[in-house]
Amino acid sequence: MNKAELIQSKIEEGKLSVNEARILLGLAPIPNAEVGVKPLRKLIDELKQPEPLITITLSDIDSVPMVYYKGEWIDRKLRVGFDWETRSIDKINRTYIHIEHVPADNKRFNTEIIQHNHPIVKEEVEFYYGDERLQNKTTT
Repeated sequence: MNKAELIQSKIEEGKLSVNEARILLGLAPIPNAEVGVKPLRKLIDELKQPEPLITITLSDIDSVPMVYYKGEWIDRKLRVGFDWETRSIDKINRTYIHIEHVPADNKRFNTEIIQHNHPIVKEEVEFYYGDERLQNKTTT
């Protein structure tokens, strides 16, 4: 195998770039055009950005929402809920997501739920004794 064939096989295997091969053969490298580099850098930057957890799109107020969860389109939606509150001292992780849907491969119409940070609601019940004394009771 001569030098040119060896270089050609390394290029085909992806172990050698065209410019590296040109230098080994004693030729001048092909200069990179700045125009071609910028779109490549933009593409690399886009690939580095994390994929959104959830994307909900409404074309109008009465339309069925288009929901993408972790990049996957959710079909056969029954219920979609999203709620967010500003973070405060006593409230953390106030983003609530609830998606109820029927999976496409489901033959019995069982539903699946995707849910994050379901709020725990405390219910206060007031009990009155016969002599009008008040007793508060908190349940979850």
